[in-house]
Amino acid sequence: IDRANIQLARFQGILRSLTDKSKVASTVLLNRDFEKLFQDECKALRVPPMVLQFPGRDAQTVRKKIVAGDHKPSTILSEGEQKVTALADFLAEVTLKPPAPVVFDDPINSLDYIRINEVVQRLATLSVSRQVIVFTHNIWFATALLSKFEKQLTECSYFDVRREDSSAEAVGFVTKS
Repeated sequence: IDRANIQLARFQGILRSLTDKSKVASTVLLNRDFEKLFQDECKALRVPPMVLQFPGRDAQTVRKKIVAGDHKPSTILSEGEQKVTALADFLAEVTLKPPAPVVFDDPINSLDYIRINEVVQRLATLSVSRQVIVFTHNIWFATALLSKFEKQLTECSYFDVRREDSSAEAVGFVTKS
């Protein structure tokens, strides 16, 4: 038992060392890069000035956003501003990862038309480096997004999904438009 405890003590020291190195790597590689990407996305989407904190514990990566001194975004930002903040956070995180398709489901709910144009521009820019799939019911948003690809018709596809009747069992028909 004594020998086992001695070996266990050695492993605990190694584990503690690995945890400390993991925290440093997370801070240097992820948090620093994420914060720059997040601030760039915030600028592109006109998100109110925000400070990021990374109070991670127990090897958890946690991001805390602070607005106007010491306030949570949910206490002082409008629904649209909160949504665009979440979009900036998501886009910064996506940018950290290797190129893979990104799917958005109505990313413009609660946004005004100026912000919708900013989201359109950002999604068009994102589509240069990865496949972007957008689901929306908003015809104005769809039209604005498609207009970014007028001269690159081979770079963008548009599909319309409709049901012939309104029953819950009805199957949607997909047509290329």
